[in-house]
Amino acid sequence: MSVATGEEKISGLGFSPSEPMTVENVAEALGPPDAVATIPTGLPEAPRSVMLLFYDRFLTRVLLPEQETYVYLLGRATPIERVVYFDKSTFESARSHATPWAGFGEYTAGD
Repeated sequence: MSVATGEEKISGLGFSPSEPMTVENVAEALGPPDAVATIPTGLPEAPRSVMLLFYDRFLTRVLLPEQETYVYLLGRATPIERVVYFDKSTFESARSHATPWAGFGEYTAGD
């Protein structure tokens, strides 16, 4: 849970699934995501990246696990690590660097 700075309101609420969940499970329940963000997390000599999926109508971000490359391979069986529901302004800020969903496959971190 996160609280907006200087305010007494919850800006986000998240959880890690208690049972294994995949991108395919989420897509079957909610449809495809509206946008994705692939974020580099490693160094040039040890490239890593994570991917975030965004569902606009639910103001939701889904975190996927880190991979040891800057080219993130998104498959149907990719596990879900965390789901976060946001208030509207926090969601819009979190989604600001995302790109439109282009289906399963490869996404380059930082694009």
